[in-house]
Amino acid sequence: MNRSYLPDGCRRFGFEGLVLLAAAVVPAPAPGAATVLGVPSLCLFRGLTGLPCPGCGMTRSLVCCAHGRFGDALAFHSLGPPVFFVLTAVVLCRLLGVRPGAGVSRWLTPAAWAVLALLAVAWTARLLGFLPPLPPG
Repeated sequence: MNRSYLPDGCRRFGFEGLVLLAAAVVPAPAPGAATVLGVPSLCLFRGLTGLPCPGCGMTRSLVCCAHGRFGDALAFHSLGPPVFFVLTAVVLCRLLGVRPGAGVSRWLTPAAWAVLALLAVAWTARLLGFLPPLPPG
């Protein structure tokens, strides 16, 4: 896809930047509430099976991280804060013009794979009852 019509800053901001921007703009769930903006879970997997998917709670966790509520973020998804920090690092590297494989950015790909592996482990732990269940929502 040709994105040459976009200013350089927008291309550098990328999808990760849009995710972080959306998380910052959406109000965090009220204390004790389990939904963002009162919208129930839209997870198709959870709706069909009744089980949480690997990413269930991640949106709420990222929203809480963007608002500095890391304790609440951990309650929604244990990997929300690490994903938030990896996304932030990717956006900062892009905005600063750091090329992949150069300096700091060379650890981003291994970090992304590690987060994906941990996502599978956290999902399995949640399904087996080793992690607290996801707050309803």
